[in-house]
Amino acid sequence: MHGSESSFDVMINGSVKADALDISEGGMFIHTSTPYPEGSELRLSFTPFPGSSPVNVLARVQFLHAGLAIGVIFLNLDEMDSAMIKKLVEDSLKDSGTAADGVAVDTRKKVLIADASPPARMMAKNTLMLKGFAVIEAENGVDALKAVKAGRPDLIIFDSMMEGMDGEKFMHMLRSNEECKDIKVVLMSGNVNPEVVAKLAAFGVAAILTKMTTTPKKLAEKVEEILGKND
Repeated sequence: MHGSESSFDVMINGSVKADALDISEGGMFIHTSTPYPEGSELRLSFTPFPGSSPVNVLARVQFLHAGLAIGVIFLNLDEMDSAMIKKLVEDSLKDSGTAADGVAVDTRKKVLIADASPPARMMAKNTLMLKGFAVIEAENGVDALKAVKAGRPDLIIFDSMMEGMDGEKFMHMLRSNEECKDIKVVLMSGNVNPEVVAKLAAFGVAAILTKMTTTPKKLAEKVEEILGKND
């Protein structure tokens, strides 16, 4: 696969196309704006590539994040189909860049997501990976700074309302490092106070978004606007 297109299609009940990632031993996390009720059974169809025969799976909705995603568990899935679906997901996340000696290289732009909420990180991560970005995670400001030091990201998405290190403190520490002064940052904030926003904007951030109203899709669109698409 190259760029932002997934190498397979996922259809729900034969009519709704969705993106799926984070397959586990018995289920999958699926991005869809359609609010399928918890407990409902769905027919999932996975097509490896255009023209190939689909793999059909019955699944039950375990949890619903209205307007964003659902978590499902597979029903009556045999070992062969489970292995096939897992391979499809893994292959869809591989980058197609190859060095001159034939060794695969990761040419994707790297995004660091720093958020204390695992579900929030997962939804943002899945959406960005489907757009072709490499994603690393941090659950707090300290870990985010360590991640930056370990490998410079092209963009940082930081929840400015996290305990221990808010957006202002994080930006101050990040910008105090000469090598990090030009790293692009998107701050997710729940505080729309003009004075707070002005303080954060003074650090030269790429964008300040309202966390409660910014869906993973809108966030991905903003990232593409800032970094460009992985075509």
